Amino acid sequence: MAFTNFYGSGTISVSANGTAVTGVGTLWSTPIMPGDTLEAGGRAVRILSVTDDTHLTLAYGWPGSTLSGSAYMIVYNSPDRNSGTYVAERTRELIERQRILVGGANFYSVKQVNLNTPPVSPVADDLYVVGTSPTGAWTGYAGYLAVWLGSAWGFTAPEQGWFAYGKNADFLYVRNASAWVNWSSVTVAQVGAANGVASLDSGAKVPVAQMPAPGVRSLCLTAADFTPRTTNGAAPGLVETSSNKRMVRTLDFDASTAEYAQVCVPMPKSWNKGSFSVRLIWQPATGAIGNVLWAIRAACVDYYDGTDNLDRTWGTPVSHADPTSGVSTATCYSVMDAITPSGTPAENALLFIEVYRDAAAGADTYAADAKLVALFVHVTLNAYNDA
Repeated sequence: MAFTNFYGSGTISVSANGTAVTGVGTLWSTPIMPGDTLEAGGRAVRILSVTDDTHLTLAYGWPGSTLSGSAYMIVYNSPDRNSGTYVAERTRELIERQRILVGGANFYSVKQVNLNTPPVSPVADDLYVVGTSPTGAWTGYAGYLAVWLGSAWGFTAPEQGWFAYGKNADFLYVRNASAWVNWSSVTVAQVGAANGVASLDSGAKVPVAQMPAPGVRSLCLTAADFTPRTTNGAAPGLVETSSNKRMVRTLDFDASTAEYAQVCVPMPKSWNKGSFSVRLIWQPATGAIGNVLWAIRAACVDYYDGTDNLDRTWGTPVSHADPTSGVSTATCYSVMDAITPSGTPAENALLFIEVYRDAAAGADTYAADAKLVALFVHVTLNAYNDA
């Protein structure tokens, strides 16, 4: 800890010829004494009295121009500082403060870490780590070590690498570049608890109850994965781009007649057997403007169930109209949510998905083929794997 013969924290405001000085970000009550000298703007005036941390009175009117939010320095040169009583008190204070430093040691046992409100009835030598939003006598000393000296608080700025053991919570903290960080080992109460740490079962695995929800799996399908329906099926297409000769397989859906294509997906065991959503990637055949009304429906067949069959009724279709891009080489997309398959979904069931263009509907206004490029199927999981 460095001890100086002046104080200059914060800023001051004082009127020309005025004696009242107001501080911002100042703590004048403890260190400043009547008779000390206020210096600012090349002027110096003795201090008559100190009212509180932010107000003091000068012995005579300020001789300079009005100051507002100005830097300053108060020199500890009051005659009273040479009295035997004052010297004895400062010596005692120095000895008390040295108890914090303990010859440069950087490990401290404190009553509490990250406390913001000073204790009401501290005992001499009580040591704390001040919190991030201190109040009262600790204002302005966030993160500091605070020790009760018997009549006032003493403060020490922490340095990176210091340790503080909080006796109230049995935690060890280390000071990094900007904050005190809990460095304690895990307690028994934290194992398996909310906001604690996960435990391990007999197989050295984290129990499912302590893991987050499995989330969503995306099944990625291309036009080549689909089979056009025999009745009113979409036409397979193959496009070569003009400049970079990229080959794109498509399924082309007519502008006047509803056409269909299907895919069969063996579902993973981890599927939650509920509804799903899709993102359909498609390309307009021309640069004309218009809407394409896409629709999706699904059916689920449990091949373990001898009474189930492949010819079951489709589930309720979900449709959505989306505009063309106006550029024949640019892709468009359509999103459809909450698609519920018919049947009784089961583990490892077969999910049949049918995509079609409802070309006869009034919402479909695009007068050329719509080319299916790919389909993303998003299903919710209720397990982390398919074991």
